[in-house]
Order: sequence, then structure tokens, then C-alpha cells
Amino acid sequence: MKKLIIALGILVAANVLVAQDREVNERIKKKRDEIKTRLELTDDQTEQLKALREKYRPELKSIREDESKTRSEKLRAVADIVDQKDEDLKGILNQNQMAELSLIRKEIHLNRKERRERMRDRMRHRRARKR
Repeated sequence: MKKLIIALGILVAANVLVAQDREVNERIKKKRDEIKTRLELTDDQTEQLKALREKYRPELKSIREDESKTRSEKLRAVADIVDQKDEDLKGILNQNQMAELSLIRKEIHLNRKERRERMRDRMRHRRARKR
């Protein structure tokens, strides 16, 4: 009986993880489609951008997994790759698309900043309640 309960628990946990993965992938796809629409990308540009993501994916992954580097070293390395990627983007996107991409990035940055601030406020509120 005990083994059955444990096995059932593992199955439920696995289903939850798969569902979360699916949700994340769907959100990413939705966001990419949204950006594609805003930038008015052609099919050719979409394929070039996909190739560009694939080109830099292994480098970014190796930085993320490198435990010998500090957080700030990793951030600098990622920033360098983003700069290289932006140079490549200039060869794919026109000036209007680059300007729109810049606006999208600013919006994303502001949204993250607001989420962090809300999280900090919630944490302060929770700490205050505990006292």
C-alpha cells in the first residue's frame, strides 16, 4: 500500500511538471508571435532570427552552467553575447524594426522592474505580519 501511494505521488508530481513545461513553452511561443507581429517580420527574417537564437544558445547555456564564474562575471559574459547578437540583428532587421525592438526591450525591462518591486513589497508585508 505504501509503495502504491509513493508511486501515485510520483506520477502526480511528474504530470504537474510536464504541464508547467507546456505552459512555459506556450507562453514563450505566444510572446514570440506577439513580437513577430509588432516587428512585422517576414518569413525569411523569422527563419534568420531562429538561426541566430540557435547560434548563441550553446554559448549562453555554457555560461549559465559554469559554476566557476561569479554572478557578475556571468552577467558580463551574457552582456557581451547580447552585444554580438545585436550586431547580427542589424544585418537582419531594418532601422524601423530595430527601433521597435528597442521599445519592446524597454517595456520588458520596465515590466520586470515592476514585478520585482511588487515581489519586494509582498515580502516586506509578509515580514511585517510575522513580527
